[in-house]
Amino acid sequence: MDEQIVHSARDKDGREITFIEMDPLDLMKLFEAAGENSTNRGWMNFAMTIASIRAIDGVPVPISTTKAMLEATARKLGTAGLQAIYAAMNVAPADIAETAKN
Repeated sequence: MDEQIVHSARDKDGREITFIEMDPLDLMKLFEAAGENSTNRGWMNFAMTIASIRAIDGVPVPISTTKAMLEATARKLGTAGLQAIYAAMNVAPADIAETAKN
């Protein structure tokens, strides 16, 4: 089994956000958790980012298996955490918004 690639980013509040590159199994679990939202590209783009988080400041984040878990992780992450992940991935929030329109 391949090892997952792990990344980290520090947000403006000083929190270290640990996230992974999702593998096919992670993506399958995300699609199942997304339910009816799985066909909404914009929602899925954000959900993929949120579902990739494995720890915030060293505190493990459980793998999101439901929409409610994704929402709880998004709330913990906040805007500063999301921006830090996008910066680490070298993706501008505008790029994500443009993809959501397509």
